[in-house]
Amino acid sequence: MLRTVIAQGCLACSLAVAAATPALAQLAPQGHANEWHRLVVKLGQPTPDPAALDLVLKLRERSADALRAPVAAGTDYVAQLHFQRPLGAWGAFGHLGLRGALEGPGMRLTRDPWHGRLGGLRGFEGGHEAGAYVDYRPASAELDAVRELTAYAALRSGAWHYQLQVTRSLTPAFPALAAELSVQRRF
Repeated sequence: MLRTVIAQGCLACSLAVAAATPALAQLAPQGHANEWHRLVVKLGQPTPDPAALDLVLKLRERSADALRAPVAAGTDYVAQLHFQRPLGAWGAFGHLGLRGALEGPGMRLTRDPWHGRLGGLRGFEGGHEAGAYVDYRPASAELDAVRELTAYAALRSGAWHYQLQVTRSLTPAFPALAAELSVQRRF
């Protein structure tokens, strides 16, 4: 049952630590090329159980000029079912969804196969959090399969969210190891 609708915007910047070279400064996004718009629909009846199931819809406009990188201009869209289950200081989370994009001059529609995430986290005092998750997406005619294991540490401070994560690919088609530092501000 539809209970509540929440509209949120999130402006995020990320820096791939593995690619930290002078050329990285030339690839930094300019303007609002990587701005996501997000709509969250809470599913289910209010109960004393803190578990949550949400329908999340996301939309992102990309500008190749603003990205100054080999990325096509277009629109990305995502539809996912998110779940979250607090267990004291611990928690479980995940999602199952579909992604797609309108890309290129003729705005050709592409659709990824389904994808999923399953993970766990541990909260600490002062807004600190650590966790790990597994991402999975089957292969398609246009895309290789994604099988990744990620460990992260995060800090939430008011509207700000800082996160350092290390991802290990479990498929040979992607780099073996990547590190990322991200800073997000919710509006």
